[in-house]
Amino acid sequence: MRAGTGQVLRRQILPNLWVPISVVSTLLVPERIGAVVAHR
Repeated sequence: MRAGTGQVLRRQILPNLWVPISVVSTLLVPERIGAVVAHR
C-alpha cells in the first residue's frame, strides 16, 4: 500500500512541480535575451 501511494504521490507532485518551473523558465528566458540584446 505504501509503495502504491508513493507512486501516486510522485505522479501527482512531479507534474505540479514542472508547471511553476516551466512558467519561471518562460518568464526568465525573455528577460535574459532582452538583457543580452541591451548589453550589445
